Amino acid sequence: MMFSQIITLSACLAIVAARLPVLARCGTLDLGTIPCEDGAICTAVNATYSQCLPSRSAARDIRAVRRGEVAKRFGQGGQANLINGTPYTWKLVSSHAYQMNSWDNWPKEVPAFSVRPVYVEFKTAVVTADDAGEVTYQLDGTPHTFQVQARAKQGFQLQVQLTNMSTLGNAQGTTIPIGWNHDGFVNWALAGTDPSSFVSSNPPQTWVQDALPTFGNVTLGKFVLPGSHDAGMYKLDGTTAGSRECNTLTQTKSIGQQLAAGARYFDVRPVISAGKFKTGHYSEINAVLVSSFQGGNGESIEDIVSQINDFSSDKAEVIILRLAHDLNTDVGNTQYRPLIQDELNRLFGELQRINDLYVAPSADVDLTTLTLNELTANGTRSAVLLVFRLDGEDVSLGELHGKGFFTIEQLDAYNEYSKSDDLAEMAADQLEKMHDQAHRYFTLSWTLTQSATGTLLCPVKESILQLAQHAIGAIFTQILPVVSKAVYPKLLYIDNFVHSDMVALAMAINYKAL
Repeated sequence: MMFSQIITLSACLAIVAARLPVLARCGTLDLGTIPCEDGAICTAVNATYSQCLPSRSAARDIRAVRRGEVAKRFGQGGQANLINGTPYTWKLVSSHAYQMNSWDNWPKEVPAFSVRPVYVEFKTAVVTADDAGEVTYQLDGTPHTFQVQARAKQGFQLQVQLTNMSTLGNAQGTTIPIGWNHDGFVNWALAGTDPSSFVSSNPPQTWVQDALPTFGNVTLGKFVLPGSHDAGMYKLDGTTAGSRECNTLTQTKSIGQQLAAGARYFDVRPVISAGKFKTGHYSEINAVLVSSFQGGNGESIEDIVSQINDFSSDKAEVIILRLAHDLNTDVGNTQYRPLIQDELNRLFGELQRINDLYVAPSADVDLTTLTLNELTANGTRSAVLLVFRLDGEDVSLGELHGKGFFTIEQLDAYNEYSKSDDLAEMAADQLEKMHDQAHRYFTLSWTLTQSATGTLLCPVKESILQLAQHAIGAIFTQILPVVSKAVYPKLLYIDNFVHSDMVALAMAINYKAL
């Protein structure tokens, strides 16, 4: 179902009110919503964000905040999301800070499979290199502890030290940088049930392979993968007149770099341009006087094949490419069309160079019924699945069907984006779809779409990549608390796939649904 008109925040929330927790009265959707406990007041901590603070600290009413007043604080604030994807409650053990404007907001507890956003503010009116803070949490009922640290000697930075625990790829004592984003967010995520195999922010590139001891007999249709929308569009290699970086680019990393960051599902849109196969991002524009396609090309299919081979050769990962929206752009701007069979056969020939194509037991197998062990031959090799939505008439996969080449119907895939640049509308729409389509291989299409005005007026209006930052902030705070064993997304599908935090979020959902 697609929305045909703009819906207000209250209307969007009403759609799912019977199924989802009521959004709290403090904070913003992209930076988390926080219920204020007794003795705390929803307080403006900068010009755009509010936080539950002890009443003695509530110097301003959120409705009366003034930028001039905020500036007097000489601080730089942002948010740290604590993402607990374990069955253990995190309990605050100790907290200490020096020269921090705000370091007293850490929750006493972070319940199992929950998210707690925390406002942090460095002081900037003094010698900032001395700003520092430490807060230690213990996993209840275990000796395992970690410490969130604020440091400023080389610029503002949050990091997590594994004081008495380890995670996959990170030994005990390791300090994991989680970054800093002024007026934005950073994440610390921890997932798993067995302390010997926790997954955290900064996971290994072999994260699917490393999950096989627990999830090897779980089917693909029940295992959550992080995915990349318009995955090849991190650069422009040829455009139409109406295309610019701000309305065409959806990523900032190549597919190879996204693989290294943890993405395992890729939206690839093959086009022919100047006789070569590239990725594309095009829209058909039907105006009063003229109809045409507008958009641009990204990285080449040849490069993508090489990147996949380089990545998969020494691993046992599951990698899915969804190939759809195929176009021949060499036939004139007003006449772009889907690829015909001869053109598809040429594309198939390039894709056959992928070394680890998965050969199925039967051509028409339901891919969602295959276990991770079956796909990876019990962890001995990678499995690359090319899943096609063929848009042309009288075209097929031919004799390649089942030999790494499959149809989209074999995933029972549901993928409907919300077609909105409004975060609240998109979030409510996707969560409603998640509940309605829980029995399907559901793609949580967590992307914001530029309006027609936004497309025309960017970069004055926000670019696709700027909209993506709002959406990514919300996916970390909004999804884990509302999923269950019966209702959860199978694909986390985003623009600007950069950080490996998405792996830890996906694994947190996997463990909650296990």
